[in-house]
Amino acid sequence: LTADAVMQLAYLLDDQPARRAEAGPLYQRGLEIRRRVFGDAHPMTAYALADVAHYEADNGQTAQAVAAARQYLVLLRRAYGAEHPVIATALDQVAAIMQKAGRLVEAESLYRQALELERRIRKADHSDIAGHEANLARLLMDRRRYGEAETLLLDAIRIQTRVSGPEHVNTAYTRGLLGLLFTRTGHYAAADSLLREAIRSLEREVDPKHPMVREVRGWLASLDSARVRGP
Repeated sequence: LTADAVMQLAYLLDDQPARRAEAGPLYQRGLEIRRRVFGDAHPMTAYALADVAHYEADNGQTAQAVAAARQYLVLLRRAYGAEHPVIATALDQVAAIMQKAGRLVEAESLYRQALELERRIRKADHSDIAGHEANLARLLMDRRRYGEAETLLLDAIRIQTRVSGPEHVNTAYTRGLLGLLFTRTGHYAAADSLLREAIRSLEREVDPKHPMVREVRGWLASLDSARVRGP
């Protein structure tokens, strides 16, 4: 099998909870093949390394995930230089891995680096800037820094509405994320409106069983539970 075929099989198994353990050796095999074919420093090898890091982070192999993620970022910086959109995406991916590993301070620093780099590159409103803002906001919400998170989400929604339209899936999802923030801060009426609006928009654009829809519906259920418990 080629590296791509091995990695595709790994992705397929990784999406099946009952067979997820089988994906790990396949990710490693795909990485080994790419190292033989492309060499250690090639971007294709780096991307396989990122897949390994994500799998390890998702399955509690924290030390291995952190090491692989850092190596991935080093390889891409060597290949593309420091000021490239690919690096902004990589910084965001590594931040997510650090977040899963519980390294929240490092994750925040990486999310901010990604956002600042994207702003330097784009020099104008762009959907990628909004995506980085939303990812950083979600981390800040988990750290209970709701004011900073709200500012970022409002700007992300502004950009997404301007660039992609108010009904786009990303715009809708970010509105849902703002609704989750309002749930956590006790602004239940505003949360309810945003979450229901987000669900309506998402269901017009994607299948009602789509993971995005399920996640936002879960946030609406959390709002209902919070109302029962009270502030």
